[in-house]
Amino acid sequence: VVADLENPILDRRALHDPSVRPAGRIDILSNNLDWDSWQGMWKPEIRTSPDLSLPETTEPFDLRKRLGILERFDLQGSYTFSRLSYVDPKNQARMNLQALTGQYQMNQGVLKTEFSAGMSGGTINARIESNLRDPNAEIMQLVESLELTADDSLRPMVESEFPGMSVSGTISEKRQLRIPLAGLVDKTSDWSGTGTTICTRGTLYGPGGPGWMLKVFPGLELVEYRWQTMSNQYEMFGDGSKKNHMLFTGSQYDIYIDGVSRPLQDPGEYRDAIEKLEADLQAAQEQVKQLDQGEITMHPEKEQMVRRSAEGLRRLWQRHQEGERLKIAAADYIVGGIVTTGGGELFEKPKELLRVPIFRSHSYIAGYNMIGIETTNVSVREINRENLLYRLITGD
Repeated sequence: VVADLENPILDRRALHDPSVRPAGRIDILSNNLDWDSWQGMWKPEIRTSPDLSLPETTEPFDLRKRLGILERFDLQGSYTFSRLSYVDPKNQARMNLQALTGQYQMNQGVLKTEFSAGMSGGTINARIESNLRDPNAEIMQLVESLELTADDSLRPMVESEFPGMSVSGTISEKRQLRIPLAGLVDKTSDWSGTGTTICTRGTLYGPGGPGWMLKVFPGLELVEYRWQTMSNQYEMFGDGSKKNHMLFTGSQYDIYIDGVSRPLQDPGEYRDAIEKLEADLQAAQEQVKQLDQGEITMHPEKEQMVRRSAEGLRRLWQRHQEGERLKIAAADYIVGGIVTTGGGELFEKPKELLRVPIFRSHSYIAGYNMIGIETTNVSVREINRENLLYRLITGD
């Protein structure tokens, strides 16, 4: 750490003295930093040292007071990490950033920072901004990830967003999200905003759907669908719900999946999800037993997915048995066939010419697992309403 400061805050007296206004420059350089280990190393000292600016654990946290202190800072600088690693708390994916370089400035409560890095054979560019003087201060992030290789370290990132999907190619994403600073501190809000995810080469495992659709799209009775490109235009909301509009380009036909996921609040619905979890766990364990005894066989990729799913369900059930209230979302989707003109630029939405809804699915999402999947047919009238030619003739 290289610092050139005027009026630095060195003790609690300076922390609460409005006339002490730190100014200058701080630059940070590191060869190799594990962010999680570094935070764990400092937490005990922060709790016990009376000379540090952070409060004792017995002192109530006052957000406005802390923001008032930050408004006195006039700082700028840079940070460079040859390697920075951390575990994403949302999905437990291990993020290994290489050659990360960035700069920041904090002037009268306005924070701006941007950085670029390499990761998994691709690149990440990000910008974060916040006006901490605003009584309703928000943090805004704009992140663009380009062609990250879908290796084992990133698998949790894919499976937490799309249970039952594996990616063997690349992952790209562009998102613009915001969250109230107060909600981030006390964990009462989620990020909201929009984004697009593009994946190449993978397999979707899921319900084959009811009845006649298997004749329309042969092969889905195998409960797996191989695709070349997946694009997801999504919208996130502060209550934790999310809208997805996914398009899959396959070797023989294309499909779409539209739907909404929302956190469970109703106690009765939560109990139903737990019952479905127990039933799915029993079925998954029986399937693994049959695999171990050679009663059934699968190709290696599918067998690996089945075994991971069974282990994930077992861990969820164990946490439930230990008294933890699981974080579960209800997911309602429509699955159908689609014809598009294809996209142009990487994150450009393809133009849709025709979509044919085939079936609905209702399920629960917990961790990396989709639980209690139920499917129902879509009515003929609904199919007609999605047909462009039908709507042009009838005006419906």
